[in-house]
Amino acid sequence: MLVLLTLASLALVAALLAIPIDLRFDAAAGEDSHARLRVEWLFGWVGRDLEPGRGGRERRKLPDWEQLSPLWQPPFRDRVGLLLRRSRRWIDIDDIRGRARFGFGDPADTGMAIGLLQPLLAFFRALPRVDLHLDPDFGAAGFSGELHGGIRAVPLGLIPPALAFALSPETIRTLRRLGSRPS
Repeated sequence: MLVLLTLASLALVAALLAIPIDLRFDAAAGEDSHARLRVEWLFGWVGRDLEPGRGGRERRKLPDWEQLSPLWQPPFRDRVGLLLRRSRRWIDIDDIRGRARFGFGDPADTGMAIGLLQPLLAFFRALPRVDLHLDPDFGAAGFSGELHGGIRAVPLGLIPPALAFALSPETIRTLRRLGSRPS
């Protein structure tokens, strides 16, 4: 009887995780800064508006490029690519539009950042219903932009690729390297 009850519970959990989750977002940074995030489940019957940025947390200084260098080393970068390829069949994009303008004050840092971000941006632009633009500002430090859209994901399908990514030796080594760096 206990085995039957356990199997029924597992089947129910699997069925609930097979129902897609919708994520709708609208954000802007700059003069008109705002962020709206809505999560819906059971095809819109259950939903919640989330307010990112609430909670009184203080802003931390962003790490410099040297501290983040383990993130773009080939083993970890390849593992992120594998995660994206394995997850793509479980995620459906519903019209994502965005435009951003950024600069670090030092043109060399801005150039390094745009050089690192352009391949990722090209990957996302190749997806259907995605329109993203990133404009560097070599003369001034700052960030402004906007992002609108929605995504539908099936949690049950995302669990195996996420676990494989999180438990991979490359990910664990990279997190250890990031954790051992002085902030």
